Amino acid sequence: MNADDLWIVAIGGLTAATCAWVGTFLMLRRMTPMGDAVAHSVLPGVVGAFLLADGRSGPAIYLGALTAGLTAAAIIEFLRTRGGMKPDAAIGVVFTGFFAVGVMLLTSFADAVDLDVECVLFGEIAYAPLDVWAPGGKVWGPKAFWQAAATLTLVVGALTTMFKELKLVSFDADFAQSVGMSPDVWRYILTALTSVTVVTALESVGVVLVASFLTALPAAAYLLTGRLNVLLALATLFGILAATTGYFAARVLNCSIAGAMASAAGIVFLLAWAVCRRRR
Repeated sequence: MNADDLWIVAIGGLTAATCAWVGTFLMLRRMTPMGDAVAHSVLPGVVGAFLLADGRSGPAIYLGALTAGLTAAAIIEFLRTRGGMKPDAAIGVVFTGFFAVGVMLLTSFADAVDLDVECVLFGEIAYAPLDVWAPGGKVWGPKAFWQAAATLTLVVGALTTMFKELKLVSFDADFAQSVGMSPDVWRYILTALTSVTVVTALESVGVVLVASFLTALPAAAYLLTGRLNVLLALATLFGILAATTGYFAARVLNCSIAGAMASAAGIVFLLAWAVCRRRR
């Protein structure tokens, strides 16, 4: 196992941990499909930011992704509350529409945007160690690692700061609303954190892996415990396990790293389900 292997596993593990935290609260708020929708809906915002910023500009990319993610969430809420559509139908229509627009923009302006559809879907985590962060000429490792670490710190810090409020809104939304808390505000906060998570991981691990981590890891942990603190810890550990085993499986099978990590997350869920069934 060389240094590049360690970097790739670390990037995957940090991304999985971030998705585990965000995905847990999405699951508790019954917003898991929204996480998948945001993961696909940020694409037009990212492409638009590339075009408007004339290249890679970190703040512009994040702003574009957040704008697209929040806009998609607002449209879904409008269709659900005012349009009379079922939540699953509204999510399906909006996220496929946004993703389709993003693919159209991506293919239409391929020469001006340093992305492609395959990169968006599956990422290029195998090449992440080649793009290093070297302030002052000193190499500190891959940029993707530090971006993933910063995102994990931001997400965990934000969710920890708002832990009591999110816990109340997640487990008793009616009581939370009765004491003046707006569930819709917290919905948009989670959507914003999901957008940040997705856009950070977009180029390195892709939409498919992010969507898998957001859903499979919290679901697996939820099968084994009902305590929120333990659930978060288990989901994080499952993410690190999926990233590690998935990477080495990809090396042995000579297949997509992101695909192998996503498959490993699915296997973790199946094992948790089997343990849960055995307990009963």
